[in-house]
Amino acid sequence: MNIFIRKAIIFLSLALSLNFQFTFAQSETWTANWIWTNETGLDNTWVNIRKKVTLDSKPTTALTRIAAENKYWLFVNDSLVVNDGGLDTRPDLQNTYYDEIDLAPYLTSGENIISALVWHKGGPDCYTQRTIENGGFLFESHLTGSTLTEILTDRTWKIKVDSAFLRGVLKYKYGVSGTVTFSNDNFGGDPLEGMPKFGYYRPAGSTQPFKQCANENESFTLPEKCDIAYGNTESPLRIWNSFKWLAYPVTYDARLEIKGWHTYDYDDSSWTYATEKGIPPVSPWNKLVNRTIPMWKDNGYLEFTNQSELLTTISGNDTIEAILDNNIQGMPYFKINAPAGVRLRMVLNDYYYQDYITKEGEQEFECFAWQNSSSHKVQLQFNNVSGSIEILDLKFHQTSYNTEIIGSFNSNDTLLNTLWEKCKNTSLVCMRDYFFDCPDRERGQWWGDVSEQILYAFYIYGQQSTLLSKKAYRELMYTQKEDGSLYTTAPGTEFHLPDQNLAAVSMLWNYYLYTGDKELLVELYPYIKKYINYLVSTSNADGLLILQPDVWNWIDWGGNMDNETGSVNAVSNAIYSVLLSNMIHIAETLNKTDDILFYKGLQEKVKVHFNDYFWNGEAYAYHKKDGVQSKVVDDRTNAWAVLAGFADEDKKDKILEILKTRYDASPYQEMYIDMAMLQLDPVATLNRIRTRYKAMVDSWSSTLWEEFPAKGSTNHAWSAGPLYNLSAFYLGIRPLKPAYSLYEFLPITADLTHISGTVPTPHGTISASFNLDNEAKCFTQEISSPDHTVCLVCIPKKVFGGSKKVKITVNSVTIWRNNKPGFLMDGVEFDSEDEAYIKFKVNPGNYTFVSTSKR
Repeated sequence: MNIFIRKAIIFLSLALSLNFQFTFAQSETWTANWIWTNETGLDNTWVNIRKKVTLDSKPTTALTRIAAENKYWLFVNDSLVVNDGGLDTRPDLQNTYYDEIDLAPYLTSGENIISALVWHKGGPDCYTQRTIENGGFLFESHLTGSTLTEILTDRTWKIKVDSAFLRGVLKYKYGVSGTVTFSNDNFGGDPLEGMPKFGYYRPAGSTQPFKQCANENESFTLPEKCDIAYGNTESPLRIWNSFKWLAYPVTYDARLEIKGWHTYDYDDSSWTYATEKGIPPVSPWNKLVNRTIPMWKDNGYLEFTNQSELLTTISGNDTIEAILDNNIQGMPYFKINAPAGVRLRMVLNDYYYQDYITKEGEQEFECFAWQNSSSHKVQLQFNNVSGSIEILDLKFHQTSYNTEIIGSFNSNDTLLNTLWEKCKNTSLVCMRDYFFDCPDRERGQWWGDVSEQILYAFYIYGQQSTLLSKKAYRELMYTQKEDGSLYTTAPGTEFHLPDQNLAAVSMLWNYYLYTGDKELLVELYPYIKKYINYLVSTSNADGLLILQPDVWNWIDWGGNMDNETGSVNAVSNAIYSVLLSNMIHIAETLNKTDDILFYKGLQEKVKVHFNDYFWNGEAYAYHKKDGVQSKVVDDRTNAWAVLAGFADEDKKDKILEILKTRYDASPYQEMYIDMAMLQLDPVATLNRIRTRYKAMVDSWSSTLWEEFPAKGSTNHAWSAGPLYNLSAFYLGIRPLKPAYSLYEFLPITADLTHISGTVPTPHGTISASFNLDNEAKCFTQEISSPDHTVCLVCIPKKVFGGSKKVKITVNSVTIWRNNKPGFLMDGVEFDSEDEAYIKFKVNPGNYTFVSTSKR
């Protein structure tokens, strides 16, 4: 039935582009009912829902709100309008997201059919996903330009469980007779680690439901030649022995498809009417919250890089390996001519798969659940092949979070250029329903990753990506615990990692600085203040944070750590001080006078005691407990002392030597280490980046690995931190006031002679570059600055080699000569001069600054 996905690509793209061109008047009241079958679940159940509607004229608008537990595919008049609707997360611990779209382009005068395929997942709570046992669908459309003014889900809608979708995590054998032992050894491995498993059978070639016949490691004598299965029909996949995300493998048996069920002429007289489950807000969905992020971006159907070499016929069990040139999100698509009963398994990575069982003849299918191609390939594994199979078409349907890629970076260093691109690829594959650490293994909204993702996303994407950041912050804060602490994979409740939570809340000020979204600061301020009060409750008499029991006192992966409950940890307290600085900025922005004094008082205690606690005369120690310093010295601790401003000048040379020689951190903390180190020695920092990331840059993967040198998951969000440092510091574009109303172009040349790049802002795109010609003693900076911004162009004195005979022109007009400003053209004014830079402010426009010097 998924043939319509491919045929409706034009309509779907239109739907996505229309979706956020109007503002839905959000109301607290609903008229539609949640509907489902007369049962509650079951977990991992697919249900078809349909309603015929007669309109006297084509509506002008049909503003529609839709919610589902959990995912849905919406058809209007046989066109797929919403592909993979709904979100795989919740706004908090108890409420539910809804989508909104204008369906007017798809409705016609006369007879219409609205149909939805709904996937209720249910099952266990996961790292970020929170589940309920109730399936449900909600649809409320308000029409203008038609006599009929509303279309609502109620008991008049028809509903039927789609039996073509099979449940379970199973391994199979075909055409077996005699006595069978259902065990891991006999079925080639454990299909579901850590869960009870069972044996199942049905007549060979049958579409009957499997019958359970044995427990794990038990034997059963089959009554005839049978197809058998081993596993569990109730559970999603367990990855590394835990439920990290709701990884239910989708198994579609085309022999059982309900052909044409979403078309108007389909006879649904045998279907039952839906059961009303209540009008919102009603338990268990409770209050409905706008998803606020766009529907997915459709990037079309891609050919594989080895398309011409792929098999076109298969006559036995075999595997086709189709190669992609990138790690991207999407769904495999195929068109084949095959005998019935072939099991085709589609695998893109090590953690998930989807199965399709063929019907007789020509057929096409596209997977429903998105996957990512972390292996850079799609494996199509054909089993139980009883005759010749003709491969008519194979494609990959790429979808992604719906935002425009605007940012860019180019330098005279190819390693850094490749690293930036791999950072960008990593970022894009790690965002969709929410930010996640990796798209294949965990899909957890880990805030250690997210705080970095939010930051470097400002250098890649258009403004739609900020909606995902805003949504993430709401999910973090609206799941806050009574004591003020936070869940680190919110809205999931399994983890509390204090240092990641510190980084998360601290990053809120940066979010504001890049976006100007003061409303979010106002909205979340009571929560972040409550969080600060929680932190105070975990501090000692000197005002420094103590690592608490009953939490995960995780600082980083990597090596050389000394995490002890009850200790005063240097990294945690440095991040705490940075957080308090940002809380002071937020309180000043919101005119919270008393709170400013409160935060300053807290920070002053940390400043007074930090060096006494941690400086051992040669370096900053990892922690202090019961008056005794840890003997562990690492790169993370010393970098954070710099970032927090605790490292005096007389300490910096010793710290720099540590950062040059110690490689303790994982990629998570590496972004912060490099950020600190470039304040001390930008050239040495680039050398550290080159050394640490070389194996990842040289690897086959288009995305970055979880751990150094190149191991763990091949697509981990926290590894993309170099993108921020390269664009924000080496190219040198950073906001000084909210939403880039004032920003700086302050390049760090280090050992580079050229960098150019583009940076998206709320007011448009900044284009900037520098070129250093050492022979001609000429340094050129170009800046294209959008409307509603002022740029502080900073010319580095380093490039003059100490010469005082410097001439600076802008657009061929001399503005600096004889060590002082000269004539200034319209839109350009002298700002200031310090030891390192000469600075000019420029209004929106295009400017070329040329600085030359004579010895």
